[in-house]
Amino acid sequence: MDKTDARRKKILDIVAALPDTDGTSIVENLFEPLRIELTSLISEEGFRSVFERSIFLTARNVPWFVAGQSSPDASPLHDLRTMLAQQSRSEAREASTALLLNLSDLVASLIGEPLTIDILRSAWGKDALGSLGEEFQA
Repeated sequence: MDKTDARRKKILDIVAALPDTDGTSIVENLFEPLRIELTSLISEEGFRSVFERSIFLTARNVPWFVAGQSSPDASPLHDLRTMLAQQSRSEAREASTALLLNLSDLVASLIGEPLTIDILRSAWGKDALGSLGEEFQA
């Protein structure tokens, strides 16, 4: 299994462990901390660009998934919460999981797998990805 597949599997495991409340638990528990980490590195505008590209990629398989037209001052996660709240729990979970995978894939393609793993760990906790990427550590 290559590093990308291993990262994706770990993310799926993390999502599976989340409570399935109203379908937006992935936003609160995973996207919001990831947004904070990425914003500190690439700015809010940079995050918005990467996030909207990830939504575009996800919408290929989830037709109701579209980038919002919110004000520039609003968080892009606000639109995501709104979209997910209009769907069933299973549809919301499936779409947000696909978006999370696309977002992490896009970030990895831009900055590499080792740094992406470090960012995910910073966002979700040191132990979130298990031993994944430890060979990259000095």
